Amino acid sequence: MLLAKIIRFIASSRIDERKGFPQKAKDMSLKAGKATKRVAICLEMEWGHKRHLETYAGVQKYAEKAGWDCVTIPSAVRVLKPKSGAVPFDGILGRITEPLAQAAHKIKMPAVNVWLNSPAKNISSVLADFETSGKIAAQHLVGRGFKRFGYMGFLREKDSRIQIEGFREILKPLGFRFTTYRFPRAGLGGEGLGWERFLDGLEKWANSWQPPIGVLVSNDLYCRHLIET
Repeated sequence: MLLAKIIRFIASSRIDERKGFPQKAKDMSLKAGKATKRVAICLEMEWGHKRHLETYAGVQKYAEKAGWDCVTIPSAVRVLKPKSGAVPFDGILGRITEPLAQAAHKIKMPAVNVWLNSPAKNISSVLADFETSGKIAAQHLVGRGFKRFGYMGFLREKDSRIQIEGFREILKPLGFRFTTYRFPRAGLGGEGLGWERFLDGLEKWANSWQPPIGVLVSNDLYCRHLIET
Protein backbone atom coordinates (compact mmCIF):
# COMPACT_ATOMS: atom_id res chain seq x y z
CA MET A 1 0.00 0.00 0.00
CA LEU A 2 2.78 2.44 0.93
CA LEU A 3 4.70 1.55 -2.23
CA ALA A 4 1.63 2.27 -4.35
CA LYS A 5 1.16 5.66 -2.68
CA ILE A 6 4.73 6.70 -3.37
CA ILE A 7 4.59 5.38 -6.92
CA ARG A 8 1.57 7.62 -7.53
CA PHE A 9 3.93 10.50 -6.82
CA ILE A 10 5.46 9.92 -10.24
CA ALA A 11 2.12 9.73 -12.00
CA SER A 12 0.63 12.85 -10.45
CA SER A 13 3.57 15.21 -9.95
CA ARG A 14 5.80 17.48 -11.95
CA ILE A 15 8.71 19.74 -11.10
CA ASP A 16 8.15 23.45 -10.64
CA GLU A 17 10.95 24.97 -12.70
CA ARG A 18 11.21 27.98 -10.41
CA LYS A 19 11.29 26.16 -7.07
CA GLY A 20 12.72 22.80 -8.11
CA PHE A 21 10.31 20.57 -6.17
CA PRO A 22 7.34 18.32 -7.08
CA GLN A 23 3.82 19.71 -7.09
CA LYS A 24 0.42 18.39 -8.14
CA ALA A 25 -0.38 19.01 -11.75
CA LYS A 26 -3.50 18.14 -13.66
CA ASP A 27 -1.58 18.00 -16.89
CA MET A 28 0.37 14.98 -15.54
CA SER A 29 -2.63 12.99 -14.30
CA LEU A 30 -3.51 9.60 -15.72
CA LYS A 31 -6.56 10.29 -17.84
CA ALA A 32 -7.90 8.73 -20.97
CA GLY A 33 -6.26 10.18 -24.02
CA LYS A 34 -3.08 11.19 -22.22
CA ALA A 35 0.29 9.92 -23.39
CA THR A 36 1.45 6.70 -21.71
CA LYS A 37 3.80 7.30 -18.80
CA ARG A 38 7.22 5.77 -19.32
CA VAL A 39 8.87 4.85 -16.02
CA ALA A 40 12.43 3.61 -15.57
CA ILE A 41 13.05 0.79 -13.08
CA CYS A 42 16.58 0.20 -11.75
CA LEU A 43 16.57 -2.56 -9.13
CA GLU A 44 19.69 -4.56 -10.06
CA MET A 45 17.55 -7.66 -10.49
CA GLU A 46 20.50 -9.57 -11.92
CA TRP A 47 21.48 -10.18 -8.29
CA GLY A 48 18.41 -12.38 -7.90
CA HIS A 49 17.54 -11.11 -4.41
CA LYS A 50 13.94 -11.80 -3.46
CA ARG A 51 13.35 -8.26 -2.22
CA HIS A 52 14.42 -6.82 -5.59
CA LEU A 53 12.22 -9.19 -7.56
CA GLU A 54 9.18 -8.66 -5.33
CA THR A 55 9.58 -4.89 -5.47
CA TYR A 56 9.64 -5.15 -9.26
CA ALA A 57 6.53 -7.36 -9.19
CA GLY A 58 4.73 -4.78 -7.03
CA VAL A 59 5.66 -1.97 -9.39
CA GLN A 60 4.44 -3.94 -12.39
CA LYS A 61 1.16 -4.74 -10.65
CA TYR A 62 0.48 -1.05 -10.10
CA ALA A 63 1.80 -0.12 -13.55
CA GLU A 64 -0.73 -2.41 -15.24
CA LYS A 65 -3.58 -0.58 -13.52
CA ALA A 66 -2.09 2.86 -14.16
CA GLY A 67 -1.25 2.17 -17.79
CA TRP A 68 2.47 2.78 -17.40
CA ASP A 69 5.16 1.53 -19.73
CA CYS A 70 7.95 0.31 -17.41
CA VAL A 71 11.50 -0.07 -18.68
CA THR A 72 14.28 -1.78 -16.71
CA ILE A 73 17.58 0.08 -16.89
CA PRO A 74 21.06 -0.20 -15.35
CA SER A 75 22.04 2.20 -12.57
CA ALA A 76 23.94 4.37 -15.03
CA VAL A 77 23.63 8.15 -15.27
CA ARG A 78 24.10 8.17 -19.05
CA VAL A 79 20.79 6.30 -19.47
CA LEU A 80 18.96 9.36 -18.14
CA LYS A 81 20.65 11.83 -20.46
CA PRO A 82 18.06 13.47 -22.75
CA LYS A 83 18.33 12.71 -26.45
CA SER A 84 17.32 15.35 -28.95
CA GLY A 85 16.26 17.53 -26.04
CA ALA A 86 13.57 15.07 -24.85
CA VAL A 87 13.57 13.65 -21.31
CA PRO A 88 13.69 9.84 -21.74
CA PHE A 89 11.33 8.93 -18.86
CA ASP A 90 8.49 10.43 -16.84
CA GLY A 91 10.01 9.08 -13.63
CA ILE A 92 12.52 6.64 -12.18
CA LEU A 93 12.11 4.16 -9.33
CA GLY A 94 14.67 1.87 -7.76
CA ARG A 95 17.99 1.73 -5.94
CA ILE A 96 18.88 5.36 -6.51
CA THR A 97 22.54 6.30 -6.19
CA GLU A 98 23.69 9.87 -5.56
CA PRO A 99 24.74 10.34 -9.23
CA LEU A 100 21.35 9.03 -10.40
CA ALA A 101 19.53 11.34 -7.99
CA GLN A 102 21.52 14.32 -9.23
CA ALA A 103 20.93 13.40 -12.87
CA ALA A 104 17.18 13.02 -12.29
CA HIS A 105 17.02 16.34 -10.45
CA LYS A 106 18.93 18.08 -13.23
CA ILE A 107 16.35 17.10 -15.85
CA LYS A 108 13.44 17.57 -13.40
CA MET A 109 12.49 13.89 -13.36
CA PRO A 110 10.60 12.54 -10.28
CA ALA A 111 12.58 9.79 -8.53
CA VAL A 112 11.67 7.28 -5.80
CA ASN A 113 14.37 5.40 -3.92
CA VAL A 114 13.94 1.94 -2.34
CA TRP A 115 17.52 1.46 -1.09
CA LEU A 116 18.04 2.14 2.63
CA ASN A 117 21.81 2.53 2.32
CA SER A 118 21.60 4.96 -0.58
CA PRO A 119 23.86 8.00 -0.11
CA ALA A 120 21.37 10.13 -2.08
CA LYS A 121 19.97 13.08 -0.14
CA ASN A 122 16.58 14.80 -0.31
CA ILE A 123 14.86 12.09 -2.32
CA SER A 124 11.47 10.44 -1.81
CA SER A 125 11.98 6.90 -0.49
CA VAL A 126 9.98 3.76 0.27
CA LEU A 127 12.01 1.63 2.68
CA ALA A 128 11.62 -1.70 4.43
CA ASP A 129 11.03 -1.60 8.20
CA PHE A 130 14.16 -3.44 9.32
CA GLU A 131 13.58 -2.78 13.02
CA THR A 132 10.19 -4.47 12.89
CA SER A 133 11.59 -7.38 10.88
CA GLY A 134 14.19 -7.90 13.62
CA LYS A 135 11.45 -7.93 16.25
CA ILE A 136 9.28 -10.36 14.28
CA ALA A 137 12.22 -12.72 13.77
CA ALA A 138 13.07 -12.68 17.49
CA GLN A 139 9.44 -13.27 18.47
CA HIS A 140 9.23 -16.18 16.04
CA LEU A 141 12.39 -17.83 17.35
CA VAL A 142 11.38 -17.34 20.99
CA GLY A 143 7.99 -18.80 20.16
CA ARG A 144 9.70 -21.86 18.72
CA GLY A 145 11.34 -22.42 22.10
CA PHE A 146 14.91 -21.37 21.35
CA LYS A 147 17.08 -20.16 24.24
CA ARG A 148 20.21 -19.31 22.24
CA PHE A 149 20.30 -16.94 19.29
CA GLY A 150 22.52 -15.61 16.52
CA TYR A 151 22.51 -12.80 13.98
CA MET A 152 24.35 -12.68 10.65
CA GLY A 153 24.51 -9.50 8.62
CA PHE A 154 26.60 -6.80 7.02
CA LEU A 155 29.10 -4.67 8.87
CA ARG A 156 28.69 -0.87 8.86
CA GLU A 157 25.37 -0.89 6.96
CA LYS A 158 22.13 0.69 8.14
CA ASP A 159 19.83 -2.26 7.48
CA SER A 160 21.80 -4.69 9.66
CA ARG A 161 22.32 -2.12 12.42
CA ILE A 162 18.61 -1.29 12.59
CA GLN A 163 17.57 -4.94 12.34
CA ILE A 164 19.85 -5.89 15.22
CA GLU A 165 18.25 -3.17 17.35
CA GLY A 166 14.83 -4.71 16.79
CA PHE A 167 16.19 -8.21 17.44
CA ARG A 168 17.78 -7.09 20.71
CA GLU A 169 14.69 -5.16 21.83
CA ILE A 170 12.73 -8.40 22.06
CA LEU A 171 15.46 -10.69 23.41
CA LYS A 172 17.10 -8.47 26.05
CA PRO A 173 14.04 -8.06 28.34
CA LEU A 174 13.65 -11.84 28.29
CA GLY A 175 17.20 -12.28 29.52
CA PHE A 176 18.52 -13.67 26.22
CA ARG A 177 21.75 -12.73 24.49
CA PHE A 178 22.86 -13.46 20.96
CA THR A 179 26.10 -13.97 19.08
CA THR A 180 26.77 -12.16 15.82
CA TYR A 181 28.73 -12.56 12.62
CA ARG A 182 29.14 -9.22 10.84
CA PHE A 183 31.08 -8.97 7.60
CA PRO A 184 31.88 -6.23 5.06
CA ARG A 185 30.07 -6.34 1.74
CA ALA A 186 33.24 -5.28 -0.08
CA GLY A 187 35.29 -8.20 -1.30
CA LEU A 188 32.40 -10.63 -1.77
CA GLY A 189 31.46 -9.44 -5.25
CA GLY A 190 33.52 -9.04 -8.39
CA GLU A 191 36.68 -11.13 -8.10
CA GLY A 192 35.72 -12.18 -4.59
CA LEU A 193 38.96 -11.07 -2.97
CA GLY A 194 37.44 -11.41 0.49
CA TRP A 195 35.64 -14.70 -0.16
CA GLU A 196 38.00 -17.04 1.70
CA ARG A 197 38.13 -14.70 4.69
CA PHE A 198 34.32 -14.54 4.73
CA LEU A 199 33.94 -18.34 4.64
CA ASP A 200 36.63 -18.86 7.28
CA GLY A 201 34.91 -16.43 9.63
CA LEU A 202 31.51 -17.98 8.95
CA GLU A 203 32.78 -21.48 9.70
CA LYS A 204 34.42 -20.38 12.95
CA TRP A 205 31.24 -18.61 14.01
CA ALA A 206 29.05 -21.65 13.29
CA ASN A 207 31.48 -23.95 15.13
CA SER A 208 31.20 -21.74 18.22
CA TRP A 209 27.47 -22.40 18.56
CA GLN A 210 25.92 -24.59 21.21
CA PRO A 211 22.85 -26.06 19.46
CA PRO A 212 19.95 -25.73 19.33
CA ILE A 213 20.16 -22.10 18.23
CA GLY A 214 17.83 -19.75 16.38
CA VAL A 215 19.58 -17.55 13.80
CA LEU A 216 18.41 -14.46 11.90
CA VAL A 217 20.25 -13.79 8.63
CA SER A 218 19.66 -10.40 7.05
CA ASN A 219 20.05 -11.55 3.45
CA ASP A 220 18.66 -14.61 1.66
CA LEU A 221 21.85 -15.16 -0.37
CA TYR A 222 24.11 -15.23 2.69
CA CYS A 223 21.64 -17.47 4.48
CA ARG A 224 22.33 -19.99 1.71
CA HIS A 225 26.07 -19.72 2.42
CA LEU A 226 25.37 -20.39 6.10
CA ILE A 227 23.27 -23.46 5.27
CA GLU A 228 26.08 -24.80 3.09
CA THR A 229 28.75 -24.28 5.76
